[in-house]
Amino acid sequence: MTAVAPRSDFLSPTLKATIAMSTPDFMRELQDLTRAIVAFRDRRDWKQFHSLRNLAAGLSIEAAELQEILLWKSDADVEALPPTAEND
Repeated sequence: MTAVAPRSDFLSPTLKATIAMSTPDFMRELQDLTRAIVAFRDRRDWKQFHSLRNLAAGLSIEAAELQEILLWKSDADVEALPPTAEND
């Protein structure tokens, strides 16, 4: 009897990504990244500013600034933007 490889062609991209993120290597990399971010924050004494309210407000403001750059542009215009442009 021949072993049959499991099929994954029927899985959605979201499910495939979820499965990929559950690997031990991914989890280790995520933990390492989290530790590095926390160390960066702690060296600057920013923890005092990282309440849920402040983080939600900061995220919203940064997203609005990005949206402002993209507002009323076509997909082609957005694709033509330089990758590191400061579009103020």
